[in-house]
Amino acid sequence: LATKWAPAVLRTYDIAAIRIGGRPVYAKRLDSGMVEIVWQELVDFQSRVVGRMILEVKSSGIEAKRGPGDAKDGFGSTSVKPLPGEEVLVNRLADAAAQAVD
Repeated sequence: LATKWAPAVLRTYDIAAIRIGGRPVYAKRLDSGMVEIVWQELVDFQSRVVGRMILEVKSSGIEAKRGPGDAKDGFGSTSVKPLPGEEVLVNRLADAAAQAVD
């Protein structure tokens, strides 16, 4: 997920076209079966982490959870609203998982 799927999806038009607010910029492997996608926003010409999505691959399926940004930058709580582009990522992940099963 972190090396093949996420970089390809993050370069798509749907994600790259986000102009306002945070957007997903990179993915990193956290642990075996866990990937974190990080949302950043440009604030006063500085990149700030405004949110995260943690993907966990289990034997029963894939779980996606929204996480907080950096508390020191004022983004320490988990957003109750979807992050920009979150729906696109979840839909693309579901499509990829369905293709892998077929």
